[in-house]
Amino acid sequence: MTMNAYKIMRKRYYAPGSTVLTKNAQYGNRIRRSTASLVLAEAAIDVCSDTDATFEQIINLLQNLQMTRGGFHLPPSVRAHHAERLEPLSIEAPSILAGDFGATFWESLYERVRRDEKPSCPSRMDSYFACRDSESLGRYKAKHWLNKMDDKLACEITISDCPVVFEADMVVLDEIDGAMTFASATPQVLRYWNQEFTKRPIVEALLQGCVVLGAEVEI
Repeated sequence: MTMNAYKIMRKRYYAPGSTVLTKNAQYGNRIRRSTASLVLAEAAIDVCSDTDATFEQIINLLQNLQMTRGGFHLPPSVRAHHAERLEPLSIEAPSILAGDFGATFWESLYERVRRDEKPSCPSRMDSYFACRDSESLGRYKAKHWLNKMDDKLACEITISDCPVVFEADMVVLDEIDGAMTFASATPQVLRYWNQEFTKRPIVEALLQGCVVLGAEVEI
């Protein structure tokens, strides 16, 4: 049985009928581009899990460590040993104000919860993303790519040769914000891994295997 999904991608990578090995285009290739940033993000999530600090407070701490390297107040419940762990990693990593650090930070959170609570679920970082239906594709474009499609297109893809197809609702993760703590965000992340869906979901498929690019579609 043929299974299809939908993908927004850069035009330069689109060749209808071509086969894509997901391991060559998986999301983690982007996230792992800077090892120093990933190590910093994972350490920051560790500190979040060990304190009551909000994600925003920890991000601000990282920014202070990179820019001032001392002479600032620590967020409540964050201790000196936490800052001492993060400081050398902050100095080694590229600026968190540039590049993909935000995405790296949030993906480190999702991965930490998956690894600790739902290890049987596939890693987002080891997956190729697509929208499972055209309605989700339209909502995804409206929320994340509106007015940013000049160098991109949407196409249908065949996913029949993917042994791993995990469907979840992107909206669940989009509801997590910087005012939350690790403790308050964890149940929300688990809603994603438990495949709970909102009333107007953006159903994304985490794919591992190979996909075939199909016809371009209008959205």
